[in-house]
Amino acid sequence: MEYTLNITNLTCEACRKVSTMVLKKIDGVVSVEIGADGLTKIVSTKPVDLDIACTLLKEKGYEALIAS
Repeated sequence: MEYTLNITNLTCEACRKVSTMVLKKIDGVVSVEIGADGLTKIVSTKPVDLDIACTLLKEKGYEALIAS
Protein backbone atom coordinates (compact mmCIF):
# COMPACT_ATOMS: atom_id res chain seq x y z
CA MET A 1 0.00 0.00 0.00
CA GLU A 2 1.23 3.48 -0.83
CA TYR A 3 0.25 6.74 0.82
CA THR A 4 1.29 10.34 0.23
CA LEU A 5 1.62 13.20 2.70
CA ASN A 6 2.87 16.73 2.26
CA ILE A 7 5.02 17.73 5.26
CA THR A 8 5.78 21.40 5.81
CA ASN A 9 8.40 23.01 8.09
CA LEU A 10 11.18 20.72 6.86
CA THR A 11 14.05 23.17 6.99
CA CYS A 12 17.03 20.80 7.06
CA GLU A 13 18.19 17.23 6.65
CA ALA A 14 17.71 16.57 10.37
CA CYS A 15 14.02 17.46 9.98
CA ARG A 16 13.67 14.85 7.25
CA LYS A 17 15.44 12.25 9.39
CA VAL A 18 13.21 12.91 12.40
CA SER A 19 10.09 12.76 10.24
CA THR A 20 11.25 9.52 8.63
CA MET A 21 11.91 7.93 12.03
CA VAL A 22 8.47 8.98 13.30
CA LEU A 23 6.70 7.50 10.28
CA LYS A 24 8.73 4.27 10.31
CA LYS A 25 7.55 3.61 13.87
CA ILE A 26 4.00 3.13 12.56
CA ASP A 27 3.09 -0.55 12.43
CA GLY A 28 3.52 -1.94 8.92
CA VAL A 29 5.50 0.97 7.42
CA VAL A 30 8.45 -0.41 5.49
CA SER A 31 9.61 2.62 3.50
CA VAL A 32 9.46 6.41 3.74
CA GLU A 33 10.77 8.75 1.05
CA ILE A 34 10.69 12.50 1.73
CA GLY A 35 11.44 14.85 -1.13
CA ALA A 36 13.06 18.26 -0.75
CA ASP A 37 9.61 19.82 -1.22
CA GLY A 38 8.14 17.78 1.66
CA LEU A 39 6.18 15.43 -0.58
CA THR A 40 6.36 12.14 1.28
CA LYS A 41 5.69 8.62 0.00
CA ILE A 42 4.92 5.96 2.59
CA VAL A 43 4.93 2.26 1.70
CA SER A 44 3.25 -0.08 4.15
CA THR A 45 2.31 -3.73 4.42
CA LYS A 46 -0.77 -2.78 6.49
CA PRO A 47 -3.35 0.01 6.27
CA VAL A 48 -2.06 3.28 7.76
CA ASP A 49 -4.33 5.80 9.46
CA LEU A 50 -2.95 8.99 7.94
CA ASP A 51 -4.67 11.14 10.55
CA ILE A 52 -2.55 9.39 13.20
CA ALA A 53 0.57 9.88 11.06
CA CYS A 54 -0.20 13.61 10.82
CA THR A 55 -0.75 13.80 14.59
CA LEU A 56 2.55 12.06 15.32
CA LEU A 57 4.38 14.50 13.04
CA LYS A 58 2.59 17.47 14.62
CA GLU A 59 3.83 16.32 18.05
CA LYS A 60 7.37 16.76 16.68
CA GLY A 61 6.60 20.22 15.29
CA TYR A 62 5.84 19.39 11.66
CA GLU A 63 2.59 20.07 9.84
CA ALA A 64 1.47 17.31 7.51
CA LEU A 65 -1.41 17.26 5.08
CA ILE A 66 -2.86 14.23 3.37
CA ALA A 67 -2.07 14.61 -0.33
CA SER A 68 -4.88 13.86 -2.73
